[in-house]
Amino acid sequence: MNVTLVPYGNAEINTVTKTVTCQHGESECEGNLWEMCAISHYPEFTDHFPFYYCLEEKGQVMLEFVESCANSTGLDYSVLSACYNDSDEAWALEQENAALTPSYHTYTPWVEVPTGTELAHQATFLYTVCSQYKGTLPPGCPQASEEKVIHETHKTIEKCLKE
Repeated sequence: MNVTLVPYGNAEINTVTKTVTCQHGESECEGNLWEMCAISHYPEFTDHFPFYYCLEEKGQVMLEFVESCANSTGLDYSVLSACYNDSDEAWALEQENAALTPSYHTYTPWVEVPTGTELAHQATFLYTVCSQYKGTLPPGCPQASEEKVIHETHKTIEKCLKE
């Protein structure tokens, strides 16, 4: 499954003044930029997602944990810091993520699956993503437990028929 994270939320970009205004203030913009740098310099999902998750689970104090999250997830903090502090690279990442954010999104996180299905509500996230998954469903998918129940019911019926 390919996943593309776009740490931009409901930010607004001003290309004239080269500024970004985030819905929840400057600290949200700073957190987004750290995540953009991780995604840019470590493009493999399995490389950048642990860092992204580490920051996000810290919530409003995530900025206090940037270096420790980088270190604990195997990313080079100096690479991320160089990106974060390079105004040209940072601006390019802001523009790129602004362009990747659909103008029609109405909340965050906004999720689209390959079929173009947009999730009408966050509660449908897991079910929708799992319905698009190719291959054996991971145990966390609601459909996986449904399939298990169906499979076990089928086995029970077969056993009863044999007896």
